[in-house]
Amino acid sequence: MLAGSIDKMESSLYFSTVTFTILGYGDVVIGERWRLMAAFHAANGIIIFGLTTAVVVAAVQRVYFADASVRQ
Repeated sequence: MLAGSIDKMESSLYFSTVTFTILGYGDVVIGERWRLMAAFHAANGIIIFGLTTAVVVAAVQRVYFADASVRQ
């Protein structure tokens, strides 16, 4: 929105969320100059999703194995 590619705040947030979550509906499109930024935004969404999954799995393992060691 600050770059002037999308005119409304609601549309900007919607585009960002749709791109970040890799849904890519395509109903809100940014200008040709900013398409590469949108691709990096989508790639960042993939990375953050994987990182979050790894953190949750590590936390569950820590709780599970801590609980198992207490029972022994």
